[in-house]
Amino acid sequence: MGKHEQLKYLVASELDQLWGLFVTTVGFQDTAPDTAYPPAGHPSSYWFNPQKGRVLHEYQVIYVVKGEGLFQSAHVKPCRVTPGTLICLFPEEWHTFNPMKDTGWQVYWIGFNGEHAEGLKKNDFFSETQAVSDIGFNEQMVTLFEQGIQIAGLQQTGYQQMLAGVTHHLLSQLRRSARFDYEPMFHVCTAEWAASYLALDTKAGCSNSSEWLLLRALAQSMHSMSRLMPSIMSISPTAMLSLTSASRQSLP
Repeated sequence: MGKHEQLKYLVASELDQLWGLFVTTVGFQDTAPDTAYPPAGHPSSYWFNPQKGRVLHEYQVIYVVKGEGLFQSAHVKPCRVTPGTLICLFPEEWHTFNPMKDTGWQVYWIGFNGEHAEGLKKNDFFSETQAVSDIGFNEQMVTLFEQGIQIAGLQQTGYQQMLAGVTHHLLSQLRRSARFDYEPMFHVCTAEWAASYLALDTKAGCSNSSEWLLLRALAQSMHSMSRLMPSIMSISPTAMLSLTSASRQSLP
């Protein structure tokens, strides 16, 4: 099997699953222009007709490194994917994708599952509505996928735990690189609140700085802030921004 196709489908033992994250598949595929898709070689549980789509029972991260294609899911309208696009698939989520006939594509992927993956989704680190991210070409991502393929090929003792480490690293790179829509607002709000913390301390109901630090540590997204602020500080994000704007005018 050459570089154009490196497919690894894996079985995780009960002990592997207790680790919290286990890998089901990892690979690389180079689909040439004007080639039938998907090509042969995939298990029946993964093969699909792009016109009908499919539903998997696991998470997958797919990284397009060359060529172009189309992607659609239950939460994402049909969209074109280009080099540097990263696609996240979610369990029980209908989806479909395919390369463009005139370009083909080269893609890496890794499939995984486990309670750690469920926890990341539950805590809003990843979402079906943000399944497509333009992260650009990331050499470290490619290296991690290549490492995953190598580890899966050798299947030495503890390989599932090593693959779990690779997967966590990939997800952290995605989290770092993806251009989420809420990030500009998040950074502006954080800067505003930090700058006017002393002026807002009494008005917002914070009894000490530890409450403020707790809020900032827990606020992973604007969605998290909306849930946390009323319970911790008895104030909504909108009210906080209003107080921030007013207090800045009174700061020396």
